[in-house]
Amino acid sequence: MEVNDDFRSRVYALVAEIPRGKVMTYGQLAALAGSPYAARVVGGIAHWGDPNLPWQRVVKKDGSLAEGYPVVRPGIKKP
Repeated sequence: MEVNDDFRSRVYALVAEIPRGKVMTYGQLAALAGSPYAARVVGGIAHWGDPNLPWQRVVKKDGSLAEGYPVVRPGIKKP
């Protein structure tokens, strides 16, 4: 599935703004980026996206990290 670069850019900008100690769900990001039913697309962007963004602050609607979270960085704990 090809992701619109504008949508990807909006998701990147939103993730970059998530404060330390806070989280957002994939669905919240999708809605704020303008596509409220695109949570799975946001998940794909997270999985293959810029590794320098704080993706550990993006969680599933139940508050857990997605299975297959690709990078475990120092100081990041899986719930």
